[in-house]
Amino acid sequence: MRNPQRIHTRRQYIEAFAFCFLFALMCGTIFGQGQPAQQLPAVSPQIIVPQAQALSNHQNQHIVVEKIDAKVEITSDEIVTDLTTQLNNRSTQPANVQLWIPVPAGASLSSGDNDASDVLAKTGLSRSETKSVRFDLLQGSQTQKTYNAAAQSSGDVALLEFLGSDFLRSTAITIPANSRQSMSVRYWQSHTNNAAINYQLPRSERVTYQVPWTFQANADPGEDLVGVYSPSHRVELNTPGKDKNSVMLTAPVNSEPGPVRLVVLRGQDEPVATVVCSPNDVSQGGHFLLLLGLPKDIATDNSGVHREITLVVDRSASMRGERLTQVQAAVQEVVSSLREDETFNIIQYNDKADRFANSPVEADRRNRDAARRYVESIQSRGGTNFEDALKASLQQKPTEGSLPIVLFLTDGLPTVGSTSEPAISELVTRHNKHNRRIFTVGVTVDVNTVLLSNVARNNRGQANFVLPQQDIRMKIRRIMQQLAMPVFTDLHLSVHDSNGQSNPERIRHLQPTILPDMFQGGQLVLLGEYRGVDPFEFRLQGKLLGKPHQMRIAVDPTQANRDNAYVARLWSIRRIAALHEQIREIGGTLVPSYGLPRQDNNPKIQALAEEILALSNRYGVITEYTRFLADQHQSFTGRDAQLKQAMGKYDSRAIRSRIGLPSVNQEINNGLQREQNTISGNNCFFDESMNRIVVQSVQFIDGQSFFRRGDNWVDGRLLQRSESPQPEITYCVGTPDYQKLSERLAEEGRAGILSQYGNILTLENDRVLKIEAQPEIRNLYKMPNWRIIPSDKAALEILK
Repeated sequence: MRNPQRIHTRRQYIEAFAFCFLFALMCGTIFGQGQPAQQLPAVSPQIIVPQAQALSNHQNQHIVVEKIDAKVEITSDEIVTDLTTQLNNRSTQPANVQLWIPVPAGASLSSGDNDASDVLAKTGLSRSETKSVRFDLLQGSQTQKTYNAAAQSSGDVALLEFLGSDFLRSTAITIPANSRQSMSVRYWQSHTNNAAINYQLPRSERVTYQVPWTFQANADPGEDLVGVYSPSHRVELNTPGKDKNSVMLTAPVNSEPGPVRLVVLRGQDEPVATVVCSPNDVSQGGHFLLLLGLPKDIATDNSGVHREITLVVDRSASMRGERLTQVQAAVQEVVSSLREDETFNIIQYNDKADRFANSPVEADRRNRDAARRYVESIQSRGGTNFEDALKASLQQKPTEGSLPIVLFLTDGLPTVGSTSEPAISELVTRHNKHNRRIFTVGVTVDVNTVLLSNVARNNRGQANFVLPQQDIRMKIRRIMQQLAMPVFTDLHLSVHDSNGQSNPERIRHLQPTILPDMFQGGQLVLLGEYRGVDPFEFRLQGKLLGKPHQMRIAVDPTQANRDNAYVARLWSIRRIAALHEQIREIGGTLVPSYGLPRQDNNPKIQALAEEILALSNRYGVITEYTRFLADQHQSFTGRDAQLKQAMGKYDSRAIRSRIGLPSVNQEINNGLQREQNTISGNNCFFDESMNRIVVQSVQFIDGQSFFRRGDNWVDGRLLQRSESPQPEITYCVGTPDYQKLSERLAEEGRAGILSQYGNILTLENDRVLKIEAQPEIRNLYKMPNWRIIPSDKAALEILK
């Protein structure tokens, strides 16, 4: 008679062997670095998703993803991505792990028609280094159930962020106790040979993701790159030599959550444009992003547009001492930097204005020497007459064929002539018949910041403010560097239907409303809303190197993609800034003073505030005025209570605070938002003491915003309800219904919303859903509302 215990033991051995055999069959064809898979014990490996710092056993915290290095090579027909992941086993026991690396759809483990062995020869890695670990490619449909099962069994919802994605899956490796292990893999993506190359490197969108990354992209020297734009991170295009065009992120990748996105513009002799569309879930239409780039070598010193620079210098009594000395040095430096075929003038003002010349003169040696003596003779005394100074600069006869630019410097408030904000703004509009660009510089913080911003913004310029830690001369030097080489000027955008008929109703809320000039090396990012789904066309007209030029840019809304939801968020950031500026401008008509009544019931401000709150809730955009929305202890107080809090902030800050550092911070915030080109997953702004606030209790994931409220992540569309929303359907993590929900969201490209630690309240088809997390992970990550970067360090960020 057989021993039952022996039979049971034999069956266990057979089952274990079968599992190992099946697991080996599942493993793929591309090699990396690591310990030989044959030495693995016959146990299920721990799945690690380094791009989400997610573990299939979330309690096994001794396995840490220490860093990820990404290197990207862009060629004429493909993109190659190398990822190196460093793991650290901090425990006293060996760890059996397996990497699952999400990759974009269409990624491949081979290049063109080459097989895996051919590709290995190209990597430059020796066979001894590459025979340890293998990777195989799993497409979303193949891996969804397997990957979902791992997430459900582990309870680590962070794994779900990439549910439905394509993956590179490694064989299992053993990481020895108290040791590090690096694993490298390479994958290819083909691209069409058109004007724009779109690249995406998947990464977690959760604000709790803190894995250090490095990122560098290189392009073949034969590629004529017009420019590189990233809606996710700050980048710059370097050309250090003839061998490569190098793209570097100018901020650490882990300082902003979300995938790294690049749009690479290719072209030769003319500006190049591309359009990205994001659909609206509520109505027909959506949001668009129009990117325009200029070729690097389109202008030279001889072919660029000549500039006419008028420097307007405040010489009132308050400018006495070091302040005036710095301004004099800066003015002389500007004049010395001009080419001889360019023109300039200098206007100094106190109670009245005085001109160096009746009209701009050539920047030859004789005029430069005379200008130096004129600047050295400036003495500070008297009051401040903006009216005379602006008239003198705007009414002078312009230099034919030049781009006229005014640099208006002041350290105080207008005290002589017209002193009203609206009156001075109207004066500039009335007298600027020659379309001069006005760049204002507040050389201290004791200026009317709203006035300087309005004058600059309405005249294709920019407002600048010198903080106490900054040098006036360096600030003006940077401004002039930005204005060094005008290329594409006097831009105007029109919209036409497929028959060529003008149809301006197809778009609205264009940001910016007044298109700026483009200078060499610059880019232009336009955002707006579009209506309908029929194709239409943008026509962009202007002067390219001084000659009329028109671009026709086709827009096909049927190509709108949910993956481009960042476009809507980026548009909302700029739209909110424009609404803030309208509130600030209204304040100028109210003549703020000690006796000004509160503006809580001002209907114009209320209407603007309501739109701001709706956008803030929908897209998770937090500003200094709506900071209360990020307070996770804030209850569901309803739309009216939100409006009351916002109106209080707008009254005390936007309306009444117009001078000094507390006003400068508002203009800097608005300016950064108005020109923002990246989506800023971490909401950031400066408070009235110039401390930098980084919001951590708000997330924008898969096109939806979520706000932390205690143990819950709440869909922003629910925040304006007067009481905590009661769920109509509740899903518990790990149940069959939850698994069906996760698979449905994956098909819709929205599984990322499930990756948050804590309960989730969301709105779907007008029904409130609650996704209830398991108790042991509900509070796995506690986070503050925000973190504060002190003003001295924050000021350095502005300088950058």
